[in-house]
Amino acid sequence: MIKRNSYLEQLDKQKNIPLIKVLTGIRKCGKSTILNMFMDQFNGNDNVIYIDFNNLTYSSKIKNYLELNSYIEKRIKNNKKNFIIIDEVQEIDNFQKTINSLSLKRNNDIYITGSNSKLLSSEMSTLITGKNVKINIWPLSFKEFYSWCIDGLKINDLNEIYNNYFKYGGMPGRLLYKLDAQTEITQYLKMIYSDIIQHDILQRHDIKDVNELTNIFLYVISNIGEEFSVVNIKNYLKTHNHSNISEATISNYLSYLEETYLIRKVHKYDVVGKNILNNQYKYYAVDIGFRNANINSVTLNTGKMLENIVYNDLICKGYDVYIGKNRYIPEIDFVAKKNSETIYFQVCEHLTDDNRQREEGNLLKINDSFKKYIVSYDKFNSVEPNSGIEYINIVDWLLKN
Repeated sequence: MIKRNSYLEQLDKQKNIPLIKVLTGIRKCGKSTILNMFMDQFNGNDNVIYIDFNNLTYSSKIKNYLELNSYIEKRIKNNKKNFIIIDEVQEIDNFQKTINSLSLKRNNDIYITGSNSKLLSSEMSTLITGKNVKINIWPLSFKEFYSWCIDGLKINDLNEIYNNYFKYGGMPGRLLYKLDAQTEITQYLKMIYSDIIQHDILQRHDIKDVNELTNIFLYVISNIGEEFSVVNIKNYLKTHNHSNISEATISNYLSYLEETYLIRKVHKYDVVGKNILNNQYKYYAVDIGFRNANINSVTLNTGKMLENIVYNDLICKGYDVYIGKNRYIPEIDFVAKKNSETIYFQVCEHLTDDNRQREEGNLLKINDSFKKYIVSYDKFNSVEPNSGIEYINIVDWLLKN
């Protein structure tokens, strides 16, 4: 079992703070495991009330928010600190009413998890707005996966570890299988995908036909890192699948895939005007393994897959990530921002005579002193003295910090 210290540290900092802690992330990314590790740190004086709606023991006896409230109230101890921990809370309609009521008592410390990004938007309504802190849980970063291979499997071949991560990604459950168990890992990833589609999208939104939704997902992950529109998807489906799906339905399906974290929308950012361009964006897969499990060729768009891995690494490290652009700069692959820090990235398979001027030139057009990186497969790690651009190998970047 990997001890995911960065998340445990976040939970430790929020412990006893009078805010509702909301852990969100794709199904099976490790939210429950992290909470169990967190609970292992409690002492005997703490009163822990734990409910897991993946477990029939709870889901069969608690059917609505009133029953949820009653179940918890019966177990609260007024003379102790009550740690109320609810896994997959979105299974209960109007759960926020119960959570809001429980949060009114100062000796209650509340933690909830869910597999839907809307936990912090419309579904929360105004009941707990301003009373919660969000902690995003992601699949294993490369650094976490690397540590497991080194410490758990005693594998020291860095290239073997990276190539395996590039192929199968970082969903924690894949660690149950041998590193090279291609069939089993692929089946596992497809099972998670199927469960998300069936449980979190089809049932939740009362969709009868899975084919259109699947085709849209396949289109997106076949075009990760590419700019396309709803019209592009509509025309593609009409040509290749004889589909008459509407643009409105495509937009809805894209939002459902985002809500469940299967894909991530990355907006463009004006690096001069310092504003987000909401009508311009690209998509990336939350885990590269889902892309490869659903598309036969892992060599297709290798450079874009490399972008996807860099993007996922940046969000795991807590950055807000955008695609840089303005009228003077064709495109910066990523603008990563955290607190007062900004970093610019160009990502390419290899830096060659053909692409060097473009990759470097885009960065040099940015007139500020923030760090600038070119990330590639090349075996270098150096700083260009005149430009300040740092050239770094992909694995060196992923293991950095």
